[in-house]
Amino acid sequence: MKNFKLLLLSVVMITGLSLPAQVAVNTDGSNPDASAMLDVNSSNKGILIPRVTQSEIEAIANPANGLMVFNTDANKLFIYIASEFKWKEVLFGSGEILYPASISIGTGGSCANTTVSGFYIAACELLASQSVSIEATVSAPGAWSIYTDTVNGYSFSGSGIVSSTGTVQLTLDAHGTPVTPQVDTFTAMVTFGGSSSCTFSDTVTNCDDNSVCTDDFCDPVTGCYHVDVVCDDGNPCTDDFCDPVTGCYFVNVDCDDGDPCTTDACDPNTGQCTHTPINCDDNNACTDDTCDPNTGQCVHTQIDCDDGDPNTIDDCNPSTGCTHTLITKVKKSTDKDLKKKK
Repeated sequence: MKNFKLLLLSVVMITGLSLPAQVAVNTDGSNPDASAMLDVNSSNKGILIPRVTQSEIEAIANPANGLMVFNTDANKLFIYIASEFKWKEVLFGSGEILYPASISIGTGGSCANTTVSGFYIAACELLASQSVSIEATVSAPGAWSIYTDTVNGYSFSGSGIVSSTGTVQLTLDAHGTPVTPQVDTFTAMVTFGGSSSCTFSDTVTNCDDNSVCTDDFCDPVTGCYHVDVVCDDGNPCTDDFCDPVTGCYFVNVDCDDGDPCTTDACDPNTGQCTHTPINCDDNNACTDDTCDPNTGQCVHTQIDCDDGDPNTIDDCNPSTGCTHTLITKVKKSTDKDLKKKK
């Protein structure tokens, strides 16, 4: 009977006859589904359609509408659409099934040949460029993923595909923001492609230079940098300074010209020093008013109103100054004058 079925199938294939029946291809002897002309059923095998190159696809004469092939040049699935006279790619979605690699990292101890890239600074958010490179031994190619625990606010993770066996470097990207300056120890664990683990350390630094005269910043790529605090109070009559402990302070510009007989000041608009003579005027016209250059004290010396004329009375009026009054001569009476009066 078996030979008869094979013979009949051969005849059908040779003569091009059609059998009005459904076909089931399986290993459990089940009947085809009522809705299917061909029902392929397997728990550990798939359907393999023709695998052809681009040029071989183009050489297919009069392809049927819905004809399907796998393009080995593009590694993509194509279906022929007769109404458009073209082969159209079957687009893949985001889902994928990865075949796990077989890798191992360390032996439960320190991760071999580990390189940490970038600067790790407290309160400085990590960038995508910051990473750690770990040595792994690949026994079989395929997909892999490695994660670390979260320590001090940040962690590392990575995934990918290795295409060859041997020793390779696998990169894990950094995530998060370090919290405290300290030495952190991470445990890297293979979560896909194996089950090994190992540990490595990273040092978190602090950008604070303990000076209130700088603003401290961090760059995960270049490290810490410090910008001087601007202590300018906008007053040209002060010299502005910063003390690393107490901060900004301001010292008045020294306008002292060494002359105690001037009042020294600074013009707040120009920052120029001014030296104004002390006003010693006592509003008394009878004094000469001067400033003692040694003491800066005003000296008021009575003026000399003597005009050298014995016929004047010399005096001084505080409002107008010196006065010189002519002396009036008194005529003396004689005996002759007395006799005339009699």
